[in-house]
Amino acid sequence: MNNPNIITRDNEMNIIAYQITNSDDFILGRTNDKGWIVQTIDGIFIYSTNEMEEVYCLDLIQSNLERLTWPS
Repeated sequence: MNNPNIITRDNEMNIIAYQITNSDDFILGRTNDKGWIVQTIDGIFIYSTNEMEEVYCLDLIQSNLERLTWPS
């Protein structure tokens, strides 16, 4: 490999995550098309808002998760 990728402090990001109540899963962020990025014990998944509300019984309309869309 002639030009390896080098990770420096310039690649560092501040991460905001929310633990889902009564679960070991975490909401890590949002995608550009408004999907929810969720880390579970089985891996990382992207859910729609409807899927999130059904799978986790969450009221995302009343939540204060807009920080997940802020740039780091």
